[in-house]
Amino acid sequence: MLRMRSRVAPLAALSIAILFLTGCKTLLEEMGGAEGVEMFNYAFGPSLLANPAVTPFLDVAAVEQVKKGIENEVAKASKVAPPNPDVDLRAVLRAKNLDSAARKGFKESARRSAELAQLSGSATGALMKLIDAAL
Repeated sequence: MLRMRSRVAPLAALSIAILFLTGCKTLLEEMGGAEGVEMFNYAFGPSLLANPAVTPFLDVAAVEQVKKGIENEVAKASKVAPPNPDVDLRAVLRAKNLDSAARKGFKESARRSAELAQLSGSATGALMKLIDAAL
């Protein structure tokens, strides 16, 4: 057991050093931390509620659940404990039975919100992949 630890510790340190040196960031870091996720959601909620393709499916309460689900998905992708463990974005969206126009509108609202939150291209791309998986 002790021998195994002595072999694993240098590998773990090397892995951390490589990540640090190569500048690999988690999605949460790419988005600017919790504040960046909050800025995205601050823009995303009103954008969804103003989108005529989405509003027949999502009311204010559902949009609040979606925002919590986004927080969870970003946390999970970043290997961090989800802040809202009782909310699953995919389940929330599946329960609402969005049609193709609503799904398209949902994605448009997300892209617009990412721009308003000034997310980087890589953060926006990663976030859109999470949203695509949930839809």
